[in-house]
Order: sequence, then C-alpha cells, then structure tokens
Amino acid sequence: MAKRMPLTINGVDFTEAASRREYTIVYEPRTGPNSGQMLNGDLFIDLVDLRPVITWPLNALWSDELATLQEAVYWSTFVPVTYFDTRQNAVITGWFNGAIGEQKVGLIVDRGTMFHGPVLTLRSR
Repeated sequence: MAKRMPLTINGVDFTEAASRREYTIVYEPRTGPNSGQMLNGDLFIDLVDLRPVITWPLNALWSDELATLQEAVYWSTFVPVTYFDTRQNAVITGWFNGAIGEQKVGLIVDRGTMFHGPVLTLRSR
C-alpha cells in the first residue's frame, strides 16, 4: 500500500479519510504592531512568525465517519493535529482551529449515507 501523509486530529487517526495526493500547506505571515507603510511608499513588515494553514480534500465519508471527524475537529476551539510540516521536513504536532467545508450527499443505501467533497481546513493558532 502506498504511503500517505499523516493526519491525526485530537488523537483520532484520519489518514485514510484524507485524499492521498491533494495535501496543501501554506504559511501565512503573522505580523506585529510595527508593520506599516511609510509616506514614501516603503513597506515595513514586523514579521512575528509564519503559521501553517492546511487545506485537505477528504475522500468520500459515510455519515458515521463524518460525525467522528466533526467531533474531533469541533471538540474545542483549538485541537492537536499531527501532520507533515514542509518547513521542518518532519511529522509534527501543532494546535489548529478546524473547519469542514460543504458536505454533499453522494449516495444513500442500506449501509447509510455517504458524503462527497468535504474539504478540511486547519489554521494554526
């Protein structure tokens, strides 16, 4: 089986639920109060830190799997997430605020309801 990027949220492993090839991580700048633009147009940035924002499309999930993911993501304002950090080139754990995007019904059968297309967004604190 092919290796996957790790994804553990609040102690629950969601590695198999996340898309294998669509992991996106960007580092947004967090600036301090000394940032600003001078009258001559020069820009000064008081860069405090770069914080990761992860956007990850999810595989199709049964309603019980989606409920487990929602419970982990929305357990608290910030939850521990284990992920691959490209700046450190390592698997690390950080604290993130999570959101799960639009959840579309894709299939309704005896097994239950399957949802397609949710996108998980995790923003570091």
